[in-house]
Amino acid sequence: MDFNTTESETKTPTTTSLCGREHVPLLKVSYSVYCRALWMLITDWLAGTVGSGAPTDDLHVDLIRDAVKSSVRGIDSCHDDKPAAAADVYGLLIRFCVPGHFRTVVSHRRWLDKCYQLCVKIGVKFSDTMKDRILRHDLSKFSPMEALGYAVMFGDGSVGFRKLETLEEQTEWDLALKHHYAHNCHHPEYFRQDHQCGVSVVQYSQESMEDDSDGSLNLDESILDMMAARGERELKHDHVISIQKLLDMPAQYLKRYTDADRMYVTQTMSAWSEMARHFLSADGNEKSVHGFFDARSVIY
Repeated sequence: MDFNTTESETKTPTTTSLCGREHVPLLKVSYSVYCRALWMLITDWLAGTVGSGAPTDDLHVDLIRDAVKSSVRGIDSCHDDKPAAAADVYGLLIRFCVPGHFRTVVSHRRWLDKCYQLCVKIGVKFSDTMKDRILRHDLSKFSPMEALGYAVMFGDGSVGFRKLETLEEQTEWDLALKHHYAHNCHHPEYFRQDHQCGVSVVQYSQESMEDDSDGSLNLDESILDMMAARGERELKHDHVISIQKLLDMPAQYLKRYTDADRMYVTQTMSAWSEMARHFLSADGNEKSVHGFFDARSVIY
């Protein structure tokens, strides 16, 4: 299929910025030049002319493009916002493995959707709005506020947290993480100041996710997020995919929650695990989920 956009679609919008950033010290350019370069890069990545792992269906292509477009719509044009400067930064973004970061986000979103579909298949009842949240999960990681920082920390996604070498790298990562927590309510950190991470992203007075009007919805998405991360990263070398192991979260995953939220999460995961055990014990059901995530069998 053709992912090429029209000239009007590929131009970076030039209205008043709400971001507050003026410069990107790591790249030694203005924020508007960086945004122009990122827009060029993600347009090429979606078209399949740079990097790999871009989605191949119109829905997800449009979701990503629209998310990035909305995040750069407020960038002012300025005297140094020249195509040549953006082209130089474009090359730097490739060196920082930003296309690899995009691929990693797409892969995580796919795993999240598969975990959601599997839970529905075994009988978990979600809110009617969960499907839309799955579609929009982590789209902020494609935005200029997060893309560079995540690429700096994780590269193309093949390594875990790395030791950052410069203040400029640390600044970019801190800004990306703070922005991500502040715009994604499936993270406990969205609701409170997290001293361990060194960010303050308090959105409401309460710290418990469950106290929010969408509390159980936030927590259910948070569980699916952990399942996807665990399955893709920690269990990738297993010969089969065990739902019991997917839902057996290490302590470091759970310590982020308040006591009340942790209780909800552990009880919910236990209930889902029991539903999976019951579902897979029925004749033919294990065969029906064979290859659900990849070529591997799915067992309890």
